[in-house]
Amino acid sequence: MRKQVCDIPEGGEEAFKEAFKERARRLRVRLARYMLPFVHHIGTLANLSSLRFTRYNQYQSLIRPLVSWLEGKGVHFRYDTQVENIEVETSTAASWPGGWS
Repeated sequence: MRKQVCDIPEGGEEAFKEAFKERARRLRVRLARYMLPFVHHIGTLANLSSLRFTRYNQYQSLIRPLVSWLEGKGVHFRYDTQVENIEVETSTAASWPGGWS
């Protein structure tokens, strides 16, 4: 016979309640940490005045300048390419040639 969720062993009900109480508390803490950077926008959500838009479309305002900057730093882009595997050697990752700036 299969046990059901309501079939809690004798004396296990308190442990069950405590486990879910702790889980609910941790979820509330995570939600509060997530929302903290956005709390100051709550007053302007009704009229959406807190939203920021770029002058042009997002591609022209964000992507093109970033691609130009990266190409100026020596990054080469390969378009129409499918990556099947990436291997990263972590022992030399901290000593990137030319630094990170």
